Amino acid sequence: MSRFSLLTGRNGIFSQKEVDFMLKEWMNTPWAQEAHQASLNSLLEAARSGQPVHPAFASMAVELDEIDRVLLDQLREQRIAVLDCCLSRMTRDKTFAGRKEAEHGTEIPLVSHMTMIMPQDGDYEHVQAALDNLQRMNLIAVRMQTESKAPADVANNIYEDIYLLFEQVIERTKQQIVQQHPQYKERSIRLYAGEIVLTALGSRFLRVCKW
Repeated sequence: MSRFSLLTGRNGIFSQKEVDFMLKEWMNTPWAQEAHQASLNSLLEAARSGQPVHPAFASMAVELDEIDRVLLDQLREQRIAVLDCCLSRMTRDKTFAGRKEAEHGTEIPLVSHMTMIMPQDGDYEHVQAALDNLQRMNLIAVRMQTESKAPADVANNIYEDIYLLFEQVIERTKQQIVQQHPQYKERSIRLYAGEIVLTALGSRFLRVCKW
């Protein structure tokens, strides 16, 4: 069972006893033991050398899995481009000669927090869960632009690459929504571009935590 499902069960909540048991089982896996031991050793070495190491860093280090670490490793070097996708329908109130007077719109989220990081098994929801986990710990921040764009407006840049990577996922999700709500069939796809950055806490954490 994925670590990201530990806090939600059949009815939405696991008992604390169930959570403790699953965490213990996950922590006993060879990968988790090796990765977490390396992280804890690096924190200990940093503290011994006089670097500032917050006591919470140890517990944060053991809450990271492989995808969390991949995201943080990339953020050590550069910011990560991110794309949100929604269905949007614009309606216009027109004045004389067809001039636009006002524009109104409603949006339905399709796929959020798409990046170029995709597991080999195609489980993009694992990456989204990792982003949620890192945001929960205040290690990263997701900054989205306020203005939406059509797919054609993100051509020839990193956002086009992200859109193409997720094109089938977006189309499949759109069709699922249209099947349930036929009135949304004519809505157009709109994109919001943004970036994922380290917070100040995230930067301090990565200066002393290695794996």
